[in-house]
Amino acid sequence: MGIPEVTERCRRKAIHLPAFLPYSVRDARRFFYAATAAREDRMQRGCMQRNSRKEGADVWQFRWSQTRVDGKRLYHKKIVGTVEQYPDEDAARRSVVGLVSELNTEGRPANSGVLTVAQLCDHFEQRELAKGNAWRSHATKKIYKAYLTRWIRPHWQKYGLAEVRTIQVESWLRGLPLAKSSCAKIET
Repeated sequence: MGIPEVTERCRRKAIHLPAFLPYSVRDARRFFYAATAAREDRMQRGCMQRNSRKEGADVWQFRWSQTRVDGKRLYHKKIVGTVEQYPDEDAARRSVVGLVSELNTEGRPANSGVLTVAQLCDHFEQRELAKGNAWRSHATKKIYKAYLTRWIRPHWQKYGLAEVRTIQVESWLRGLPLAKSSCAKIET
C-alpha cells in the first residue's frame, strides 16, 4: 500500500495526515491505525456523505450515532445543505462543527433541541396544571399531578421524546399495578 492509498483511506475516515509524517509506508500505516483507534475511543466525528436526489442538486448528509440509557444505539442523520452551498466535504463539515462538539461533550446542553420527558412534565405542570388555568377542574389537575409524580416521571424522566416508542409505553402500562381505567388516563 503506497502513500496515496493511505491518504485516500484517511480522507474517507476524515483523518487528515499531517505534513510532518514520514513517507515510508510502514510509518504511514502505523500513524493511520493509531490515530483511528485513539479517535474512536474518545470522540465521535460522524460521517459526511454526498447523496444524490431525484430532482435538484446533490446534498450533504451528516450521520452519527448515540448510545441510549439502556445501551441501544440510535442512528441519526441530518441534511447539511446542497453541493451548491458547500462545494466540498470540508466546507460541509465546517458547518456542523458545533453539532460535533456537542456530540462529544458528556452532557447535552439545555439548548440542544432535545426535549426530555422530565422537561415535558415540568412544562405540563406549569402550563396545564397551574391554578390560573380553568380548562381542567381542580380534581383532574390533582389526579394528573399525582400520575406525573408517582408513575410517569420516575420511569421516563431520562428519556428524550424522540426515544419514547408506543410499544415501550404500552408494555410499561401493562406492567403497572393499576386498573385499566387508570392506565388509560395515564396513557392520555
